[in-house]
Amino acid sequence: MKYALINGGAVVNVIEAEAGFAATLTGYDAVIASNEAGIGWTWDGAQFAPPPAPPQADPPPPTQEELLRQSANEFLLGIVEGIK
Repeated sequence: MKYALINGGAVVNVIEAEAGFAATLTGYDAVIASNEAGIGWTWDGAQFAPPPAPPQADPPPPTQEELLRQSANEFLLGIVEGIK
């Protein structure tokens, strides 16, 4: 069975052990049997919750080609607007 080792309401480690061994572990606020919890999950005393999703990375900056294409499009749009 897998056991989540809890300190401060957070899973700090997960081990696979026999129930008898898990019951002897000290130095943790709780040792809870769980096949789903992982390091970084939280424990509120009744259930586990996964950590929040990591923030999405910023998109890469535009390439030189993309900047040139955008500038050309804006230039042409200016000409078309000027004709109207």
